[in-house]
Amino acid sequence: MRQSLAVACLFLALCMPGCDGSRYDESMDAKRPYSVLQSREYDLRNLGARYRYAYTRRALGTEYDTLALPTGSESYPYVVIIANAQRLDHVLAVPGDQQLIISRATLKELVSHGYLSAASAQYLAARATGH
Repeated sequence: MRQSLAVACLFLALCMPGCDGSRYDESMDAKRPYSVLQSREYDLRNLGARYRYAYTRRALGTEYDTLALPTGSESYPYVVIIANAQRLDHVLAVPGDQQLIISRATLKELVSHGYLSAASAQYLAARATGH
């Protein structure tokens, strides 16, 4: 009985999101925000216009605010991130293999407008350049 209880507890622990040591960005919980990011990135890429940034509150009617920043790439002109992530490891970016371009001045502007959670601001601060 004791052994079967231990096995059942282990099974539950492994099935619970985040309890198995996996990263959030690779979890099933990240599927929905990634879908939102992919949709926003696709729309912006096909729009053809170029912006310093594009902020969307409650993108696609979800709880996710998104922020698109330029990359300098013709193929993928924007990286789109979750702007209201509650934890640093929940800041997701699409496409993930592109380097975004953000100055410290733009970051300061985004923070002053209240567009970024603390986690998202920290994520961008690590990538900001210049003044």
